[in-house]
Amino acid sequence: GARREAQAAVAQNLQHGSVLQNTNYLHAVFQEALRLLPPVPSLAGAAYMDFDIEVGGCKYVVPEGSTLNFHVFAGQRSDAYGPEPQHFDPSRWMSPGACKAKLMTY
Repeated sequence: GARREAQAAVAQNLQHGSVLQNTNYLHAVFQEALRLLPPVPSLAGAAYMDFDIEVGGCKYVVPEGSTLNFHVFAGQRSDAYGPEPQHFDPSRWMSPGACKAKLMTY
């Protein structure tokens, strides 16, 4: 697992900053932990221009200056990001391109 991978990397005299880069499973564990427990539970911003959005089959106009909120905690648990989004599964980060394009970057 992650512990053995990290111990092997450190035993090879890697510099402290490069351990995560050379331990794929440990990196996946951190990414999955941040997905399930994001450092910021929600984000807010303002629309800088009018735009249209479709939600649940209904179209809405969002006027410029509207306050926009995104609940990161809920969004990262959507099944759009893979099976069983409520479960801790570092393997979702292991295959090339898996989830990385859809999940938030930390």
